[in-house]
Amino acid sequence: MLLLVLSIGVVIASFLLSSYICYTLIKLGFGDSMPSTEQVILSAGFGPTVVVTMCYYLLLFSPFDSALAYVITVLTILSGLALWLFVRFRADFLTHALAPFSIWTTPDFELTPQIPFLNGFNLKWGGRHIDAFKVLVLFIFIYIVIYWLEFVANKPLTGHDVLEYALLANTFVDWLDIDYEVHIVNEQTGFYFLGLHGYGFPLLGFWEKAVNSVFEVRGDYFFRAATGYYSFLTVMMVYYFLKRQFNLKVAMVSLAMLFSSYAFYLMVREYHIDALRMFTLLGSWLLLFYAWKSQNRYTMWILGAALGICSFVHSINFMISCFVFLALVLFLEGTMSERLKKLAGCALTFILFGAIHYLLDLAIGSGWILKDFLGR
Repeated sequence: MLLLVLSIGVVIASFLLSSYICYTLIKLGFGDSMPSTEQVILSAGFGPTVVVTMCYYLLLFSPFDSALAYVITVLTILSGLALWLFVRFRADFLTHALAPFSIWTTPDFELTPQIPFLNGFNLKWGGRHIDAFKVLVLFIFIYIVIYWLEFVANKPLTGHDVLEYALLANTFVDWLDIDYEVHIVNEQTGFYFLGLHGYGFPLLGFWEKAVNSVFEVRGDYFFRAATGYYSFLTVMMVYYFLKRQFNLKVAMVSLAMLFSSYAFYLMVREYHIDALRMFTLLGSWLLLFYAWKSQNRYTMWILGAALGICSFVHSINFMISCFVFLALVLFLEGTMSERLKKLAGCALTFILFGAIHYLLDLAIGSGWILKDFLGR
């Protein structure tokens, strides 16, 4: 049990480091044009995908023959980069990183709707007044977390979608390699991967299982918890964006409509890739919203990375991201040459952070959705 706890702790620590790296880069790129709350939410979601991207390139070039070497390499790079960013931009981080934790005490994060029996009813905590609705939301959140932890601990990975990606994660751990082939078959298990989508989701499982193999334990708790984690971040992102751009009523009605959807219930209740797919898609659109306002090269680089990560998760996201690029080419300010200059860095990070998978798959792999046309 102790080794399992240590393994989970290493996985969480790696995601915290990568989330901090994302936060600092987003803060440097967007500055105060994007609220700190949304920066932290995006960082918490895109952070684990930074680890995924590192694992992808390490496996692609296959420099190691042991999971321990991969784990040490990823942790070393993450720690070094996070330390450098902290030393270089420490003041900026200390000023803004704790902003989301002010949700219960600052007007900027006011949650209370007009509920007659709760209006004006306050609790006092540490010399501060906290309204009752916030306390109610906190208890509901704690209940959901406890329920989800129990759910993750006891419900096995079932369903063709998540089971397929879990088996692919196991295959990556067995091979410690990514090869683009027409047919991806694990002869030891008989697993055959169709190769239609990116490796963003299964590499989350690979990282957890690689760390587990170092500690000689078994488990896939974060892989299971990813559905609830990304569903929660999606709800938070939608709420804060709509509240800031419109008002509290629009945000609350929108969440009510979201919660009333049976499809959303299934997304939260069943293990599936859709939670990660929707978060990365909406997160890249949120970055697009703010990047459109600034239209400088730094925000375009970050936008390109987000679109690449979004594409690496699912091929539908890749297709949508291509249309986003088309819209940027057509509607950005300036002449065509000025637009292309702005988008050059965006296109580069888009390819490096995910689109490269589909290019390689088309060129030397299964052929993606064009496999029949290419005769593979």
